[in-house]
Amino acid sequence: MHVAFAGGILLFNEKNVRQKLPVIVILLVGIVITMLG
Repeated sequence: MHVAFAGGILLFNEKNVRQKLPVIVILLVGIVITMLG
């Protein structure tokens, strides 16, 4: 879970955020699902 979170931060730091937005959303959803179990 921490790896996915770190990956999300790396994606946010990049310039082409709009192109990677779907990936970021998927990561966030995955983190939420993991936390909820």
